[in-house]
Amino acid sequence: PLYPEDLTVAEILKKAGYLTAGFGKWGLGNQGSQGAAEKQGFDTFFGYYNQVHAHDYYTSHLFRNSERVDLNGPLHDVIANGERTERKGRYSHYAIYDETRKFIRESAASGKPFFCYAAWTPPHSNLVIPADDPAWGLYKDKEELPGRAKAVAAMNSMVDRHVGELLGLLEELKIDDNTIVFFTSDNGASRPWPGVLDSCGELRGFKGSSYEGGIRVPMVVRWPGKIKAGTVSDLPWYFPDVMPTLAELAGVSNEVPKDTDGISIVPTLLGNGVQKLSLIHI
Repeated sequence: PLYPEDLTVAEILKKAGYLTAGFGKWGLGNQGSQGAAEKQGFDTFFGYYNQVHAHDYYTSHLFRNSERVDLNGPLHDVIANGERTERKGRYSHYAIYDETRKFIRESAASGKPFFCYAAWTPPHSNLVIPADDPAWGLYKDKEELPGRAKAVAAMNSMVDRHVGELLGLLEELKIDDNTIVFFTSDNGASRPWPGVLDSCGELRGFKGSSYEGGIRVPMVVRWPGKIKAGTVSDLPWYFPDVMPTLAELAGVSNEVPKDTDGISIVPTLLGNGVQKLSLIHI
């Protein structure tokens, strides 16, 4: 788990008056530990604290700030790794998604700035999606796709739909123009499905590999009126750049530790200023 003295992005943004919340998978300290999200700068965390627990989409429970939340429900028809079966309870991603929307609504109503860390799990490990989810309907009759490929494609489309609904929510709440959205993955596809889905494109390797297919992923950034739509940058950046970038956007760059490896990419995002580059000394 993280140590109490470790500094997170959420802790830095709280110094700028931000409400902070995380939804999905944490993996940096189990519930109740010193590394638990709510002890690391998050006002609220809802989801899985443990990465192994996050393999189960029909778990009996999730956690909110280390308190157990039961996911009760009847039997449902589901697609598990491409095969129809049954699971009891509530689909965990639906619960996590609902909590994400609730936080955004409540934060907008408060008038305070907010940081929403949506570390959703699909598609991950066991490929499971409710049989009545509209995304499964897009692929269930595609005979050219193997079962597991159908399942991962459906989960991707489900996430795509939910991201679109969140963008619509920002517009509904009239906070679209002053909300910056980052969308990315933590690694390449767990299976590239060459010639079927081509999930890693032309890149060699996949998740677990240090070839580009395992570590190189797109970062999509959206900020209406600030970032020109359709702009593409070839600037290589990585996750340690997130803290300096968000800190500069929030006006608290002075709170970033001097020995942080990352750099701010705000000049690249906004198309002005001088973009510094990361230099790694070996």
